[in-house]
Amino acid sequence: MIKPSREKAVIFTDERMKKVVLIESWSVMLKFMEDVLKKVVGYELYIVLRDTKSLEKYIKGNDIALLIMDITTSDENEVFEMIKRIRNISPDVRIILTTMTASAILEDKAKAAGANGIWQKEISETSFIKACALL
Repeated sequence: MIKPSREKAVIFTDERMKKVVLIESWSVMLKFMEDVLKKVVGYELYIVLRDTKSLEKYIKGNDIALLIMDITTSDENEVFEMIKRIRNISPDVRIILTTMTASAILEDKAKAAGANGIWQKEISETSFIKACALL
């Protein structure tokens, strides 16, 4: 907030801020990711969801730069179908899936569905930021 005088406050929004949607069901990991994302300059944590049920309505019509989604929030195949639908709605959004158990097969399926990558959950700010690439 910039205050040009003591009587009147003017709020400017930074159009360059990139919106992030985070979907995570595990509260400890959710808190960790929220805290890291809040520290990253240029990124705005737009919304945090516990599941994918209402995801499409938040993506549609919004300029979302990054979607971070826990693959265990839904059935694996539902997650991959959701990614395909998100690609149709917003082809430029970067999609990172998170999981406790990454594998080459899972990575291949995720990329085939349209995800940009997978981050195997660990409590490390550096690895999380790199995974998101702040892509």
